[in-house]
Amino acid sequence: MIKFHVNKVYNYVQNKSAFELLMDGVCASLFLIAVTGLSGVIYNLIFNSPTITFGGW
Repeated sequence: MIKFHVNKVYNYVQNKSAFELLMDGVCASLFLIAVTGLSGVIYNLIFNSPTITFGGW
């Protein structure tokens, strides 16, 4: 089973250029940053009960 996944990754990497692999890594890392930030915002909205001050202190 593991060998199947290794061959799948190997075939994917062999058919891509270095730039495409680099951009895949950049897109994956940006997606992880976005998911982390969004989950942090949702966590703060649920558990920290923020108050809206409209620019006040």
